[in-house]
This record gives sequence, structure tokens and C-alpha cells, in this order.
Amino acid sequence: MKINLKVRMILSNILISILLVFTLYFVSNYFFQKQFQKYVMVQQAVKNKEIVQVITNAYGESGEVPNITFFEDFGNDLLKQHMILTVYNEKNEQIFCMACSQKESCNHTINSMKDMMKSMYPNLKGEYIEDKYEIIKNDQSLGYVNLGYFGPFFYNESDRKFVQTFNDIFVLITVLSLFGSVGLGIFSASKISKPIMKIKEKTKQISAGDYSGKIIVSKSDTVEIQELATSVNSLARNLNEQLVLKKRMAGDFTHEFLTPLTTLQGTIEAMIDGIFEVSPERLQNLKLEVERLSRMVYDIDKLVETNNRSEYKKEKINLGEIVDQVLTTFETELHRKKINLIYQKKDFYLVASKDKISQVVINLISNAIKYTNICGTIEIKLEQTTENTIFVIRDTGIGISEEDIPYIFEYLYKADKSRTRAMGGSGIGLYVVKNIVDDHNGTIDVKSILNVGTTFTVILPNNKY
Repeated sequence: MKINLKVRMILSNILISILLVFTLYFVSNYFFQKQFQKYVMVQQAVKNKEIVQVITNAYGESGEVPNITFFEDFGNDLLKQHMILTVYNEKNEQIFCMACSQKESCNHTINSMKDMMKSMYPNLKGEYIEDKYEIIKNDQSLGYVNLGYFGPFFYNESDRKFVQTFNDIFVLITVLSLFGSVGLGIFSASKISKPIMKIKEKTKQISAGDYSGKIIVSKSDTVEIQELATSVNSLARNLNEQLVLKKRMAGDFTHEFLTPLTTLQGTIEAMIDGIFEVSPERLQNLKLEVERLSRMVYDIDKLVETNNRSEYKKEKINLGEIVDQVLTTFETELHRKKINLIYQKKDFYLVASKDKISQVVINLISNAIKYTNICGTIEIKLEQTTENTIFVIRDTGIGISEEDIPYIFEYLYKADKSRTRAMGGSGIGLYVVKNIVDDHNGTIDVKSILNVGTTFTVILPNNKY
């Protein structure tokens, strides 16, 4: 049987409330009973001394024994208070015995006290006990008083009513606390489950491919609920952005592939039909189109390789040497665009993957050349500290707008679709660069001004070599 979150939380709160309330009830009642019993026993001891003092005062100044009427009246008063009086003289001879004169009444008193106390405390090990007190007047011992009662303690009618009233109040408070706790539990469960149900419905929409809408939570909701809602909203937004990027990717690559393929097909058909003469120039153009297609396939391959990254094989490399080799590769393009290159070769060693770092350098230099206008300038600087090696490439190209800068390292992102398409950009290069730098525990930073130029700064840890 499946139980939803709200019901589960309500049942949990009810169970916890019952346990807490009844635990509080029993613990509080236990300590109250113990303290009250101690109080009754102390009061009994005080009362016994007062009784002895009354009897002592009844004796004459020379120790004359009170008449028997005093003892009978006083004994009857004590019997009503569930106490049995016995008095002895200084020779330990019995002067008065309430249990002897009214045996049946005394037995009834003791048994009724026993039954009452047993009804209140079934496990109470009570019995008839006697306390013996010496009668002393004017520093003269006149005899003894025995006070018998049900012990170790007993409640008179006032005590019994007080305990019963207190227990009734305890039960009432317990019942009210229980209902209050259950009500509070139901309220809190509803308060927590309501936003969770919203999040649940939103995740269902996301799984169905609907990324629209947004989860709105109250400021009174818990921090965890707010963070969860924010995460789900962010997930939906990112998935929607990825969907847009995929659609854009499909359009971009369709355009990128169709253009060279159409050129190849048209030129080859024209040469087959004899419309175009087969010449080295036309073959060279066909070769360039094939190379363009190869570069696009290579870009896709780089993307797959980056997404399925594995542990790189790292070794001691010379970053200055890598930069110099890459610049030699692009020498023809630099010469064609008459770009002013500012670079002084230096040897800087670090531990990294040579192939991957070469890919970073190729992509950044390729972008700099691609987006730098004719007769522009590219400056490359290498620096090294105790912990890091720094690679900086600055160009005077078309630049990147401020709103595009935060997204240039995202998958397939193009700052200016029309210009990047015209220049053959696929939106993959910088994404690959960022992943490689991250995998080397490095950082990459970009600063750019539109139509002024761009500066990329890559910082790679040297590691020990």
C-alpha cells in the first residue's frame, strides 16, 4: 500500500506527539507523586510531634497524669484522623489504649485506609506502623506515646481530593496537548507537502518535455524547499536552453554541411558534364571544401571526446615550444591577413597533457586569427610563477559584446551567429578549451570590448616535474 508524503508526515507527527505527550504525562506525574508523598510524610512527622506536645501539655506541672476522659476524647479525635493512640507511663505500663477500647473501630479505620491507598497505588507495600515518642515535661520523663497509622504514608480526605484533582488536570492538559500537537502536525505536514507537490508536478512536466512555467514558493517555506524549487527551475531552464541549442546546432550544421556539399556536387557534376574544365584550380577548390568538411567533423569529434573525457596522460611539456609550433602552422594565414604578431619565444615547463594543451593553444590562436581584421595585431605572452604558468593572447579583432561574455564557453554558443557562420565557427572550440583547462585544474578568463579586441588568459598549475 502506497502512502503519500502528506499522510506519512501526519501519521509520523501523530505518533511523535502521542509519545511525547504521554512521556511528559507519566514523567511529570511520577515526579509529582514522589514529591507529594515526601511532603505528606514530612507533614505526618510534624503532626505527630504536635500530638505529643498536646498530650505533654495535659500533664500537670508535677507530672500528674490527665484523667482518662481526656485520653478517650483525644483518642476519638485522632481515630477520626485515621490514627490510633496508646499511652504508657514512665514504668512502661499502659495508661490508655484506643485499640483495646475500640478494637472494631480501629480495625475498620486501618482497613479502610489500606483499601483506599491500595486503590490509588496498587503496588504500594503499606502496613500498620507505630511511632514511639517520649513524654518529657520540666526535664522529667513521664512516659511514652505510641501513634499508630497506615504507613509509610497515608492520605486524608483533603490529600486524596487534591491528588485526584491534580490527576484530572494532568489528564486534561494531556488530552489538550495531544489534540494541539496533532493539529499542528497536520498543519505543518500540509505546509511542507504543498510546495513539494508543486515540485512533483513540475518534474512530471519536465519528464514530458515541457520546460515552460516556473515553481513559485513562499518565503515562509523552508530553506530546503526553496533551494529544491530553485534547482528544479534551474534544471527546466537549462534543459530548455539545451533544447534551443540543439535546434540551433541542427540548423547550423545543416547549413555548414549543405554549403560545401552543394559546391562539391555542382562542381563535380559540371566537370563530368563537360561544362567545367578539370583544372588544378578547380581541384584545389574542391580540396578546400573537403578540408572544410573535415574540420567540421573534427569539431564534432572533439566535442564527443571532451564529453567522454578520461584521465589524461600528463608529462613534462614546454609550453613555449608548443606555441611556437602552432604559430608555424598558422604562418600562411597570418601572412595572408597581414597580421602583426607580437611574440617572443620562451621556454616554460609544466606537467600536463601535451595533446590537450596543444588543442587549447590551437583553438585560441585560430580564433584570434579568424576574428582579427586584416592588418590587425595579435600579442601572445607567456609568464610563469612558482605555482602557475600563464598564457595570454590578445587581439584587435571584432570583440565580444558584454552580454555574450558569460556564455561563450557554453556548448555550441555563438556570440554573433551571422558572423561566426560566415567565418566557419561551430560554437564548439571554446567549450572544448574550457573543459580541457578545467580538467587540468586551471582557469580561463576573457576580457573583451566590442569592435576593439579580446584577451584570453589561461592559468595552468605547474605541478611538480
